Amino acid sequence: MHFFPPTLPDELLYSVLARYHAYSGNESHKNSVRDFFGSKTICAVTDLPCHLNKLSTRIPGKVISAYELLNDNTLLSYFKPFLPEERFKQAEEEMLHGDGSSLYMKLGLPANGVKNNKFLRYCTMCVDRDRLQYGIAYWHRAHQLPGVTVCHLHSSLLIDSNVPFSSRRNKHEFVSLEEVALPNVPTIRTSTEVKIAKYSYHILNSECDPGGGGTLRIIYLARLQEMGFVSPTGRLRFKLIIQAFINLFGENFLNQIGCNIHPTEQYSWLHKVMRKEHFTMHPLRHILLHIFLGLPTHLSFSKREGVLQMDPFGEGPWPCLNKAAIHYKELIVTNCKVTRCSSTGKPVGTFNCVCGFIYSRRGPDKVEEDTYRIGRIKGFGYVWIKRLSELVEGGNYSLRAKARILGVDPTTVKNQMNKLNGSKIGVNPSNSTKKQTKTTKKQQQRLLADETIRNLRSQPRKRVDWEQRDNIIAEKVHSVAEQLYTIKNMRISKSEIGRKIGALSLIHNKLGKLPKTSKELSKYVESTEEFRKRRISMAMNESEFARTTRPAWKIAKEAGISLKEFRRLMNVSKTSGNGA
Repeated sequence: MHFFPPTLPDELLYSVLARYHAYSGNESHKNSVRDFFGSKTICAVTDLPCHLNKLSTRIPGKVISAYELLNDNTLLSYFKPFLPEERFKQAEEEMLHGDGSSLYMKLGLPANGVKNNKFLRYCTMCVDRDRLQYGIAYWHRAHQLPGVTVCHLHSSLLIDSNVPFSSRRNKHEFVSLEEVALPNVPTIRTSTEVKIAKYSYHILNSECDPGGGGTLRIIYLARLQEMGFVSPTGRLRFKLIIQAFINLFGENFLNQIGCNIHPTEQYSWLHKVMRKEHFTMHPLRHILLHIFLGLPTHLSFSKREGVLQMDPFGEGPWPCLNKAAIHYKELIVTNCKVTRCSSTGKPVGTFNCVCGFIYSRRGPDKVEEDTYRIGRIKGFGYVWIKRLSELVEGGNYSLRAKARILGVDPTTVKNQMNKLNGSKIGVNPSNSTKKQTKTTKKQQQRLLADETIRNLRSQPRKRVDWEQRDNIIAEKVHSVAEQLYTIKNMRISKSEIGRKIGALSLIHNKLGKLPKTSKELSKYVESTEEFRKRRISMAMNESEFARTTRPAWKIAKEAGISLKEFRRLMNVSKTSGNGA
């Protein structure tokens, strides 16, 4: 090859090679294949091409490495987070140096049931943007992912081209998007399809280690427990889970993408991923579970810790909880180290303030009040010790009063007072110069810390984009409320929804600034009477028998209300129905 076209953002390698063929003037596609790989028998593959090392060495100047082509221009990174490390390394080696004969088997694709696209897809709005920005339209990687039907940027319907995704008549043919793109009116799709597109794009472009699929099971089980899908004895309520899952996505959509589950099925892929610790599952099904459980798109896997990191303590800065400092409860802590609790497996955050105060607590934080909770104090710092010295020298405070002022228990005050007294006794005169030098360094550190605190306090606070926050919270309210409707023993209230989405304080204190959220809440929040009626309705629908075959007391018992209240509510319903 005398030239090689530069790769464009999110471009398929197939698309790059198609552009080369168009520019080269080769009459036959096989001639272009020979230019790429030194052989005319290698097939054109859209998603997971092999022989990448051969291709890299033939690019003039070797300006693009085989690993760059693998990571930036193929779909392998889409599978990376959910594959065991050994199998991913094997797949990577196959694409770099092999012929791909066992690649799909290593990725577990033949038997997973998830349906690939029949044709290469494109977004008409991306075509217009790419022509304006780069002078040419090209095939995007993110548009070819399984289950993705809309563009992650424009939320518009992806168009099927006439270029088959696989099993083409001419297996050596490379077709550029410019040859087939047609103008079309973009269509806005459902919120679920948009979420799948955004999740898929993030996973495709995330930088993470392989082997995280097994650890996700812990996150899934914990989230199901929060949503009320786990019994007090730890049993998963699969019947309710599956029904809620189908209600969210719809049977037709799940069938179209090959992720269907029958309501009475007992050994579906959903059962397997919850029961088997090392079950390998297609990324699309993980994406559906993330959406169903309300998990964030920004997931990163920590190989060192062996757990999934999900910002368990929110985004910083965090408050300093040193009660002896003038900046008590102010958001100035920027250092938070997350580790794993050895006994419970839950995340533990250690917060280190510039005043020297270090505290930790076990997470994750569920409500805003958790941000101001201390689990354990690991270091008091010079500000706290100085305040203790002042209280001791004053002599007007009892032990309990000192503890109350400093925010600790009396035993801690007593222990720290003993350490303080011990540090003032038995100073060696010969080390006085050395002590003086150390004291000078400490004073410099204090001055630096005080200056840092003043700078942090003087910085203007960032203005909150209330419209953007309102849109995000309103969407979360809708999603959580739909899930709560499937739980019989939980009334849908503002507080319950607020706790589930982690915005309890905002809903109670800032609802006036969130009009869309307020409107969504008014749709779903139930009164006590409405909640009882829903329980009655669910109790009647859960049985296989018609209502006439069961006595009223049995329905009332299943609904968890008294017989008298049941009859009153049924009479009210009949009266309102007649009035209508």
